[in-house]
Amino acid sequence: MRSLWSNKTIQLLYGIYVRLAFFLYSVANYWTVTTIIALQPWLRPAAREIIWRRAVKRHNAVMLAIARVRIIIDGDVPSITEPTIFISNHPSILDGFTFFSLFGPNMIPVTGPADMFAYPFNKVFRKMGVIDILRNEEDAIHFSGYTKHAAIEKMVERLKSGFNILIFPEGHLERIHQLHYLHTGAARVSISARAPIAVMALVGHERIFIDKIRMRPGTVRLCVGPLMHPPAVTADYTYGSAVLAYQKQISHAVFNLLPTRYIPEFIQHPRKHVGVFIDIDRTLYKGYSQIDWVKFLFFEGRVSFGYFCNVFFLESLELLGLVTHEKFATAALSVFRGFSVQKVERSAQKFFDTVATHRFNDIMLHMMKDHAERDHRLVLVTEVTHPLAIQFKRYLEDRFSVHGVICTELKKTHAPHGAIYTGEYVRLCQGEEKAMGIEHYARLHDIDLSRSYAYADSSTDIPMLESVGNAIAVCPKKALRKVAHARNWTILE
Repeated sequence: MRSLWSNKTIQLLYGIYVRLAFFLYSVANYWTVTTIIALQPWLRPAAREIIWRRAVKRHNAVMLAIARVRIIIDGDVPSITEPTIFISNHPSILDGFTFFSLFGPNMIPVTGPADMFAYPFNKVFRKMGVIDILRNEEDAIHFSGYTKHAAIEKMVERLKSGFNILIFPEGHLERIHQLHYLHTGAARVSISARAPIAVMALVGHERIFIDKIRMRPGTVRLCVGPLMHPPAVTADYTYGSAVLAYQKQISHAVFNLLPTRYIPEFIQHPRKHVGVFIDIDRTLYKGYSQIDWVKFLFFEGRVSFGYFCNVFFLESLELLGLVTHEKFATAALSVFRGFSVQKVERSAQKFFDTVATHRFNDIMLHMMKDHAERDHRLVLVTEVTHPLAIQFKRYLEDRFSVHGVICTELKKTHAPHGAIYTGEYVRLCQGEEKAMGIEHYARLHDIDLSRSYAYADSSTDIPMLESVGNAIAVCPKKALRKVAHARNWTILE
């Protein structure tokens, strides 16, 4: 049986079966409960929420049974005699279902924006009264929900009304099977409502959820920690000080429940600086930003049709292995010959603000935010040319600090009206050049590469990934995927 479930095809088919069964059962359950409530129009909103939460508790237990996920409780669940905040790590999409099947229906989950979830869960979450939070700027652009301050007020109100609250303090899924930064929200709510925190942790999901689709049956351990009571706020011990101190206690309680493989090395062995080196194209950016910029210039009439055709012809030849990447890059960068530095920078900004801002990989933005909150040094490492690379840095710095950019540098020469580009490059930041740039940056900025991270998508980025202790292949191409599996690197889909 072990060999059967180790087969990737079996895992894929099982994953498809489980998701299809989840969807069909969830839709049937949604319309059944909707009909039952519609037949009782006299029910008040609070009573309707309770009916939905009771139905969801049963629904979640059935879903776990469909997936053949068994829950083992490791430790004694504390006696809950007052409204309590349940917190846990967040390794998989089934975490909320797990907790609600065990501790619902008197539990109010805290989630990301309800509208970001697939049908029918987006409908159910609203009807059962979840508290959905706008976690960042991207959420606020695309979805509706409570702001962070309003969400804390809502949680305090629900606790004082006698309900329990479920919070995943990481704020999003653990994409690389390691604990992320734990936010202070749970500590703030606990202190404000004078409600205790039941610390718990889930272990074993990574053996069930192999990737975005593949699954296998298995067992999840729910590790039960202490019931923690909030500190008192006084004139000498301010709210802010209490939150920070309490948050440290909560974090250590979670760490103590998890096996060491779930805890990042920088937490186990803290050092002064940890670097996070991030490729741009097909990692942070959906596609090839430099090529998209060339297209933008063509449609604006800034480059000739002949140049445009030549670049894409050479790109096709490179994909077939008939020309080197250096030859293709030389031809592509010739577009800047004779252009002033200021003119190119203005063009790069216009392209970025018009096109590029809509093509970011949201998962990578979440990962970068998490690293920034841990005080890691974020550095962009890319073949993208400097005028465009600094636009990425400018855009991201509105969200979190980006400490540096390692990129392709273009040759300049002086002219009567200022510096102009020659159409050649000083350094093509690709392959080994990326790794050398990372090592040089690390020496200058006292970064411990053995505990640093790198995110990239292509086999040409292998030297970059080899230069750090934590290599993450992002939606990797076939060649890099093979290497990542062989070297046990993390794969982020």
